[in-house]
Amino acid sequence: EIKQDTSKENTAPVIPEKYELKLPEGVLIDEGMMKEFTAFGKDMKWTNEIAQKAADLHLKAISAFASKQDAEFETRVQDWSKELQNDKDIGGAKIDESMKQARRTWAMAKDIPGVNMERLTKDMQISGMITHPDIVRIFHYFGQFVGEDNKFMRGGSSSDGGEKHAATILYGPTGVKESK
Repeated sequence: EIKQDTSKENTAPVIPEKYELKLPEGVLIDEGMMKEFTAFGKDMKWTNEIAQKAADLHLKAISAFASKQDAEFETRVQDWSKELQNDKDIGGAKIDESMKQARRTWAMAKDIPGVNMERLTKDMQISGMITHPDIVRIFHYFGQFVGEDNKFMRGGSSSDGGEKHAATILYGPTGVKESK
């Protein structure tokens, strides 16, 4: 006669009301996402152990994605730096003077009404755009029209020896006599 061992009773897995996850230090949990995770885990009949494995896998995927984003950001900023260094007009031996001129023009923007230069500078640094070659070219270009007194120069003189009017500088001669 064959006897079955009944000492190990088949028990259903314990599905907790709330999952107790052990997360790495510094990981913040969004309450809304945790509610969704819990509801999904319950629907799938996950034990706390399975929920922990799912959370660990999710964190691993997020970490890999963040690392890839960081590497792409670093590569992009390095590429911009190389492009700037190799620029025939403002790079190479001219780079220090070009950057100085661009920074001087950038600093002038603090006087533009409504511009929060502290915030803009921070955002440009965070995004890496402060080293974008086209941004540097733009500020370098406008810097060429800035005098030592940080005022925009008027652009030379008219044929009668006087200064040119701003409209003439921007739009060319209009046939209207400039007032002095």
